[in-house]
Amino acid sequence: MSLSEPGTSRAIPTLSSGPGARGGKGRERGKKREGEWEREKEEGRERKRRKKVRERDEGGERGGGGEFARQSLADLSRKDFKFSIAQAGGIPALVSLLCEVTPGGKREIAVRLLRNLAIDAENQAAIRKEGAIKPLVSMLLKGTPGERENAAGALWNLAFNAENNVAIAEAGAIALLISILSKGTPGEREQAAGALWSLADNTENRRAIAEAGGIAPLVTMLCEGTPGVRKQTVGALLLLALNEENAVAIAKAGAINPLVSLLHENGTSGCGDLVAGVLLNLAYHPSNRMGIANAGGIAPLAALVREGTPGEREQAAGALLNLALDAENKVAIGDAGAIKALVSLLHEGGRPRSRERAAGALRRLAEIAKNRVAITNEGAIKPLVSLLSTGTPDERENAVGALRALAVNAKNGLAIAKAGAIKPLVSMLSMGTPSEREGSVCTLRSLALCNENIVTIVEECAIKPLVSLLSMGTPSERADAAGVLRSLAFYTENIVAIAHEGAIKPLVSLLSGSTPGERE
Repeated sequence: MSLSEPGTSRAIPTLSSGPGARGGKGRERGKKREGEWEREKEEGRERKRRKKVRERDEGGERGGGGEFARQSLADLSRKDFKFSIAQAGGIPALVSLLCEVTPGGKREIAVRLLRNLAIDAENQAAIRKEGAIKPLVSMLLKGTPGERENAAGALWNLAFNAENNVAIAEAGAIALLISILSKGTPGEREQAAGALWSLADNTENRRAIAEAGGIAPLVTMLCEGTPGVRKQTVGALLLLALNEENAVAIAKAGAINPLVSLLHENGTSGCGDLVAGVLLNLAYHPSNRMGIANAGGIAPLAALVREGTPGEREQAAGALLNLALDAENKVAIGDAGAIKALVSLLHEGGRPRSRERAAGALRRLAEIAKNRVAITNEGAIKPLVSLLSTGTPDERENAVGALRALAVNAKNGLAIAKAGAIKPLVSMLSMGTPSEREGSVCTLRSLALCNENIVTIVEECAIKPLVSLLSMGTPSERADAAGVLRSLAFYTENIVAIAHEGAIKPLVSLLSGSTPGERE
């Protein structure tokens, strides 16, 4: 995955909230399968099976009590006894039942038990070591509908383990899961889409799913699937879109319009963070940005930043950040009322990535004069300045970039200085990252155009690091450092200090500099 443009955001989601979150990289899985074991359809099958067992018992077909044992374990596995069943040696016995010749009966109960047990992280490795993956994958092709559904569900759970993830793909599961998307029952499709979501957490599997033709049926499920199928499908597309070629293919397969429709249905779809995460990752690719805007995606994303859950706001802010890399979208995002919501994210505690993405979006939006006015009027300067000292490295980089754009306005320059920006900006000249250093010296150049700020810049000991940049900075840093010193030299006492720090020789060298800015 190459990073083709600076300042973009990727969604690498937590599965409880959605990538790319793109962005950390671990995945929280607790809420992903809410209602997993309460589905009416499965409960109906369970009641029928129990009735048959009772009828056989009354007719004398006891089978040594094995059927009752399996049913009892099925009940226990759905509660809090998963680890206990594994500790008691239940996993090897259940795996052996997967190889039963006759479909249904014991085999179907065994696969359902393993599906339940595989929710527990400690059981996931144990099930693989007992050799369950190959028969589970085989069941996707040869099993009954109930077996296929439970086998796909078991593989979904097992794939959360990284080693299992690789083993499942190597066993040939991807093509079979994709086939189920087109031919399976609604229950099978939901479990298959969920399994593909888990498998897509692996970089190689993302390519494999696309090469096996998985993108088109997943996109189809956005329109035709049940709510459960759609949610798992969106999760799979979110991770698949981390691959740039996949991001283009997903858009070409027609995903953008149904994704935007799902945003409008967010109150009922229950997957707004995932949908926004997919759009975030799609918008990372330049060719998709106008498609999202033309499909009407900007307005619902702006609404999600205003009114969504914390996870939805984070992903939507990232999507707007990437969309704002296109000039036409900058205007549309401002007109959609997103600026106020983005500024509010800067004020909120927690979720550093939300602040980082909000600051990044404001950084891009501030390149338009109309947006600069709105950003200032919404009170963005103070929280942006605060991030210079308290933010994460990414937050600082985006904050200094936003302030750099805002500072071209003289009134904003005074407000930025008044908010206390000069001290952290001067500190970045010598201690910041290359990006922070470039942004800080450019911002100081704008601030130094206001005579009221010159005294503060000098008092914060900016002259020495500025002179250092004349020799050691990049061409743009050298030009901006010379520009700041030029403004500081408006006062005679500063001329002496600048000369004392050794500025004359590098300034003379810049007269023959490689760029017009340096020579100026």
